[in-house]
Amino acid sequence: MRWLWCLLLWGSLMCATQRLWAQTSSEGDLAMAVYKQVNEVRQSRQLPPLVYNEELAVLAKTHTQSMVASGKLSHDGFSDRFAAVREKIPGLRALGENVAMNFPKEDVVADTVKNWMNSPVHRANILRENTLTGVAVIRAADGKYYFTQIFGK
Repeated sequence: MRWLWCLLLWGSLMCATQRLWAQTSSEGDLAMAVYKQVNEVRQSRQLPPLVYNEELAVLAKTHTQSMVASGKLSHDGFSDRFAAVREKIPGLRALGENVAMNFPKEDVVADTVKNWMNSPVHRANILRENTLTGVAVIRAADGKYYFTQIFGK
């Protein structure tokens, strides 16, 4: 009987671990899809592709987690993020940030990038002479997706 209990417990832990991995993997896949679609937009306008930067991605993830926790979109703490990342990326001169919240759709990434391109400020960040980017996407418990893309040069 004890072995049955252990087997059930082990199975529950494995299922929980797989669900967590799948959620994280899915969010990572969505972030990479944003990165690719933004670069496709840039290349369609003869602009060089952005280089993915892990420091900017970590910064984007931290900010996205903050937005999910508060349940609202914001650029709160942008100056602090810029100051912190300048210490980690020597020569960084400028930073830009696009944020979004979107509901699940057939293609939530394409919808988000399209909305950014329809906004003059967000479009400017995408088309500016940036060279680096980092992206984070998190699906909140209520099903909404929160996005942060940080641009640097």
